[in-house]
Amino acid sequence: EIETAGGGSILRHFSVRITPDGMVIEIADLTSEPLFAPGASLALPLLQQLMSVLVPVLAQTTNPIAISGHTDASPMSGAGGYTNWELSVDRAAAARRLMIDLGLDPGRVARISGAAATNPIAEDPLSPRNRRIAITLLRNRGPN
Repeated sequence: EIETAGGGSILRHFSVRITPDGMVIEIADLTSEPLFAPGASLALPLLQQLMSVLVPVLAQTTNPIAISGHTDASPMSGAGGYTNWELSVDRAAAARRLMIDLGLDPGRVARISGAAATNPIAEDPLSPRNRRIAITLLRNRGPN
């Protein structure tokens, strides 16, 4: 089993679920183990490590991919009107760049989006688990 620099299993950052759109793989922050620099879209070494495990698995599929960024409900403290909406999109774009740098075919990415804090997965809207990247392997639809 692969461990993070802090000694915990990397698997605790991942969750997988099936939706009508396809299989969703979520990579979430944990307390004291963030994926991005606070309030920024700079990927930290932990996200790079997690993606280096995930991208080779994704490379074995042919499904188009959608990437969505999510934040917790903490308001942004920066100036200039930069909000969790922009942050969530910027983090999805950073995840896309990182995945491509790790070998994902850029043509596989069908879309990126940001959801800010509108779709929490933890009961507490301020929970670190709400800060996450969702990667959806979209269902291959036949010819219309």
